[in-house]
Amino acid sequence: MKKSIKSALAVGAAMSVLLSGCSKDAGDAPPPASESNVSSSSASSAAAEATSSEKAAGTVTIKHAWGEDEYPVNPKKVVAMGAAVDDLLALGVVPDVVVGAKRDNESPWRKDQIQNSKFVEVTNFRELPIEEIANANPDIIVGDFWTVNQDVYGSLKDVAPIIGGIGASPAERGWRPRTEALGEIFDKEAEAAKVIKEHDELFAKTAKDLPGLEGKSGIVAQYAKERGGIGVVIDPEEPGNSFLKELGMKLPDGFATLKDNGSGRSIVSAENISAIDSDFGVIYAVSGTEDEIHAIPGFDDLTQVKNDTLVFGDHVLVQALNNPSALSMKWALEQLRPALEKVSKI
Repeated sequence: MKKSIKSALAVGAAMSVLLSGCSKDAGDAPPPASESNVSSSSASSAAAEATSSEKAAGTVTIKHAWGEDEYPVNPKKVVAMGAAVDDLLALGVVPDVVVGAKRDNESPWRKDQIQNSKFVEVTNFRELPIEEIANANPDIIVGDFWTVNQDVYGSLKDVAPIIGGIGASPAERGWRPRTEALGEIFDKEAEAAKVIKEHDELFAKTAKDLPGLEGKSGIVAQYAKERGGIGVVIDPEEPGNSFLKELGMKLPDGFATLKDNGSGRSIVSAENISAIDSDFGVIYAVSGTEDEIHAIPGFDDLTQVKNDTLVFGDHVLVQALNNPSALSMKWALEQLRPALEKVSKI
């Protein structure tokens, strides 16, 4: 039963996330047939039958990062936030309410499709307006792993069924499992499969067209002056590295020298700047300026700087890679194609 919660809940700031996520690889080859696989197949068939029965009753049960919940099939009033807005749009579902920063809602792959949605603006994403979300009387609340952390889940689950990341592991945090789950909820499994298939075909074709990218190194980074350096994701399985991975690229060897802060990330100080030396890169100054980045001792000696294959992007470009979706990655690929072509030829 829905109820209003009159409180504001602190959530992780976007900058503290510093380049979230990597997507789960698609197209994993099925295991060879065996007795255990037959058992697994029987279990899958039973699960499919259970899902069909649930849908007939108007609900579907889905496991996610913070538990397991029952969701209405084809919910009418939808509140969405984070990269999940893109997942819904890719399925042809326009959320009634979009929660987020104005600049995120104006992302070029998104803005034209949500003009008729109501906006609940979050200026810095450090506080989520719980009461305003509750007052929207949603039938479902959809977010990603970062916008729906465990505290947010706990505070909003009594307002409406809520879903964010499908799992807590890096491979489960991304847009693919989320899109599949939303396909179940909105009775659009075929559309979800098509979104993933078309994405995979696009990146496979790009990798084939640019064979020189195979084995080249790359980074996606943010410069935060007050944090004393450049933030990077050093876990290759995080969604924020999926753009590079899906093109056959790798992380720099120097990442092995960096200290993991416990979430697959690291802040690279000036004395360790050589650790981000790579063939390709995208960087955005969250605070500070491009000139200040160039002033870091040793920065202009990096391979990507000397080869002019480092792209100084804006918030939109880095967020398209940092917390990606099928829509944002397609757009980013178009923007970065010239730089990638140059890297491929080196």
